[in-house]
Amino acid sequence: MRNATHLIRSAVGDPNFNDFARDTAREVGRFEFYRTQFQRLGLPSDWYFGILTDPERNSTKAEVQQALSQAGELIRNSLAHDLTPLVLLSDDPAVRLSDNLLFKDKKVFFIDRDKLPTSAHAAGHIRSAPFLRAVRQKIDQKDLPSLFFEPYKPNKPVDGWQFFGRRKELQLLVNSPQSFVVVGARRIGKTSLLKETKRRLELEGATVHYVSAQELKDAQEVVQAILRTLSFRDAEAAVRRQKAVNETLLQSVLRGLARKRGRVTLIVDELGYVIAKSRQDDWRIMGTFRDFMHTGQLQIIASGYQEFFLKQLESAWGPFVNLAEVVKLRVFTDQEIDEFIVEPLSIWGNVTDRDRFRNIITTQVGRQPLMLQYLGRALFDRIFSRNQLNLEASLLDIIEHHSTKVFENVIDEIFYRVSTIAQRFLFLKRCMEAEQANQNVSDVELTDSWVKASLLDAGYESTFDGRRMLLESMEMVGLTGAVSDNHSRQRILTPIIWRAIKASEPDIPSLVQTFAEEIRRDDVKLKITASGAQG
Repeated sequence: MRNATHLIRSAVGDPNFNDFARDTAREVGRFEFYRTQFQRLGLPSDWYFGILTDPERNSTKAEVQQALSQAGELIRNSLAHDLTPLVLLSDDPAVRLSDNLLFKDKKVFFIDRDKLPTSAHAAGHIRSAPFLRAVRQKIDQKDLPSLFFEPYKPNKPVDGWQFFGRRKELQLLVNSPQSFVVVGARRIGKTSLLKETKRRLELEGATVHYVSAQELKDAQEVVQAILRTLSFRDAEAAVRRQKAVNETLLQSVLRGLARKRGRVTLIVDELGYVIAKSRQDDWRIMGTFRDFMHTGQLQIIASGYQEFFLKQLESAWGPFVNLAEVVKLRVFTDQEIDEFIVEPLSIWGNVTDRDRFRNIITTQVGRQPLMLQYLGRALFDRIFSRNQLNLEASLLDIIEHHSTKVFENVIDEIFYRVSTIAQRFLFLKRCMEAEQANQNVSDVELTDSWVKASLLDAGYESTFDGRRMLLESMEMVGLTGAVSDNHSRQRILTPIIWRAIKASEPDIPSLVQTFAEEIRRDDVKLKITASGAQG
């Protein structure tokens, strides 16, 4: 007779699987209840298992009906206020869960005795595990949208099992008590990193106050947003303390947080938006934040784009100088692409040669995280909507025939909204020159001398510091990647943008000339000569 431990291991296809614990308070009748965790990229981490073991004698019809009724009760109890998927497994040959309960709930999956291996076996590919076969059955029968298991969410921040990459940065933010400034381009993944940092810190018992400053206008709104994260008692105490000792409300709030026991972290996402909107808030916000960041009593994690760097260049003594340790978010590495694309998709589809698959992605599409989100979604959709399991063939088809459609939104976001006019001009000009010279766009370089000459051709003189900032900003957006330590030499990292623009724009030279003319306009006010690439 097989016990629940053996059955769970058989269901997940791993004889050494141990990440589960029994929860007797959630059990119903003959069903034992287990909480299970998977450490597999591309799958929800938390699962429930309800196990019905083989009885010592044959079950009667009444006992079968009773077991089915208990299964229904377990489903209702487990899913009433929880989105965690539930796997019900029956080792009783008389109790056929799939035949009677298959459409009971979209997030419940059923495994009957005949779907389990008859003996212990070595771990195989997770795609052949009975519990994933049960998931796939639901999806194929259109009883469960595949989106429930899709790890790609291009239009919103993610955390938990849908968070991929950034392990080095995440470990730094979570494991170190010091304060940080997270700097990265729009849509590079700053908010997802900070949300996952919040989740991890709270799992470790820390108190985290999270504020998004993206829609806030000034320092006062930032302070009020932080105040709303406090308990009523702490907020009242901060207001009273402000009046009593004649300090700003922000100082009072931060001082109150610093006095709390245990680890306390304040996360202010996209603080750079407020800084960019209101110059008078530079000292008002950052001076106070810097004071508390340097004391070490309170961990403050703030994020922004180039605002922090531009402010440092404007003044050698302002509050942005030596503010905190800077964490720069750039494009994904090979390892992060494996975690983000290859590992999750290989659960459902086939990748014959992983190195070749990744190389096609990096050389033909790029490394920009948002770009890879759209690519991952397109490949995931093809697996389930078209049953295209050969992922390399799907990838090549997307690149060759459907790149304009698949990447239209992300190209509009990265190239036309996030990038500045100067960045667009240099990117397209270099790509156009590469094609005219019959070179691969990903092989040519943007050097300091080339940038200087190109800007001069456009009627704009530049400084070395300005060009360095411009090139580094192109790297942070994800258009290019550095091939030198001082970032003065860059290579094109997003050839798919060039491919798509070339397919949709009838006259590329005219578009390049348009960008050059816009650079020359006085009202554009590019700060290339003074402090970098902000436009």
